[in-house]
Amino acid sequence: MSSLNGVIGGGLFGDQFGWPDQRDIFQEVGPYGFADGSSAGLARRDNRLTGEILPTAINWFQLKIIRDRCRMIARNNEYAIAAMAARRSYVVGTGFKYQVVPKKAGTVPDQFLDSMQEFLDLWVEHNNLSEVENEAVYRLDAEGEFFIRKFFGNDGMLRTRFIEPELIRSPVDSSDSPQDTFGIRTSPEDIRDVVGYWVIEKPWENTTGVLVPADEIIHVKINSESNSKRGLPTLYAVESNLRAAEDVLASMIALAKTRAKIGMIRSVADAPAAAIEELERSAADGQVTDRVTGRSTNVERFAYGTILTSSDNIKYEFPSLNAGASDLIEILKVNLRAIAARFGISEIMMSADASNANYASSLTAEAPATKSFERFQSMLTGAFGTRKTRPGRSLAWEALAHAARMGHFDAKLLGMVTIQVNPPTVQARDRAAESNVHKTYLEMGVLSKASISSDIGVDPKKESEQILREQKEAQKNQPTPPGGMGAIPGQQPGGQPPQGEVDDSTNQGGQTQQPESEAPPRAPGPNG
Repeated sequence: MSSLNGVIGGGLFGDQFGWPDQRDIFQEVGPYGFADGSSAGLARRDNRLTGEILPTAINWFQLKIIRDRCRMIARNNEYAIAAMAARRSYVVGTGFKYQVVPKKAGTVPDQFLDSMQEFLDLWVEHNNLSEVENEAVYRLDAEGEFFIRKFFGNDGMLRTRFIEPELIRSPVDSSDSPQDTFGIRTSPEDIRDVVGYWVIEKPWENTTGVLVPADEIIHVKINSESNSKRGLPTLYAVESNLRAAEDVLASMIALAKTRAKIGMIRSVADAPAAAIEELERSAADGQVTDRVTGRSTNVERFAYGTILTSSDNIKYEFPSLNAGASDLIEILKVNLRAIAARFGISEIMMSADASNANYASSLTAEAPATKSFERFQSMLTGAFGTRKTRPGRSLAWEALAHAARMGHFDAKLLGMVTIQVNPPTVQARDRAAESNVHKTYLEMGVLSKASISSDIGVDPKKESEQILREQKEAQKNQPTPPGGMGAIPGQQPGGQPPQGEVDDSTNQGGQTQQPESEAPPRAPGPNG
């Protein structure tokens, strides 16, 4: 009980008595927060047999507290917003590109490929998939996981909707069962074999979950082990850093405002103390009473450029004048580097300060930010496009399979094609250098024109068709050669070969016969 009082008291008197801030609710009550005192709860502290996230959360309620705190920071903290926006911009950007390609070239007729690609493009547009991909990255950082449920329409279209993580909850009568903890049912002998998810479909009516088969839900989690059923928000580890950065910034602004408001201090010589006290009382705008000590303090609002009046007996000191703004900025930068390190990004991506680093160098092939973004892209491309096996088959594959079941195209084609997902390029690109590399690889025969087209972000088939159309148009616009449409290229009017070329019809015995009516050729003169 004393620990709980300390948590509550921290919100009221934390600054005066050094009690923990109410935001740090786990500080006094141990690493597990409001610990589960049951025998099952104590047993969960030493293993992950029921999907715990050790040593952070051993039950669903603790994870909810962590998630809600991180959501608040994600919404209100400017540095958290910047870090998460950078992750979304580089991992997803304007969205992934999905392309249906044959497993072996020439095995699938073009009309069938075009039909499947057209349907896949329609599905991407119908579900506004670029926004879904961006929201998935946001949820991973703010909530530690995301759940997407698949809805199969009678029109052959697969529709996707996010499920709030709070609505993935075990029934009350099965919450202590190792199979059903954290709202996820797994097989008795393998915690990684997910059978289904307990989903509260209509929370406004009841909170009883319905077991939805695992095939109908995509679940992606981060910051936890494979034996943990749920994920942990990225923001959780740097929550105090984010709040401290915000506090330092607020203090710097308050300091600057204070300096700007005090324009001058005016001393009055030989003034009676009572007169000065009366002056202070008359200048006061009100009084504030401390609820602990009962002491009242005059409060005075200062406008910018305020002039203070005092007697010779009063000495004013401004400690803030000795604190340089540059010192506070350096402290803020160090804190931001810690936050950036947690997100795997560079400090410049969240501070907008380009003085410490070259922006392009932070996105080279071997830079930590590049590796972090590419790892995220690999995780998302599997969930959204490339993974073909069950459970957890990707959304794109599920969309094509459902369309085939509804008769949009032959289901046999699914075994002859694959889905290629192209996320945006993370590295800072040097187009001139890339073109030279592509040319070299093409000449070496290790890279095809189609692969080069995909790498630079264009559709190879569409570009080939466009190039062919342009070539035909260019031929139409060429002038007609002399001699009419039937003239042979390189032949002079009248059917004679051009001068300097050999007429094989006059070649007898391997030697050229010179017509008798023509004089032998002579050497050109000085003028040609």
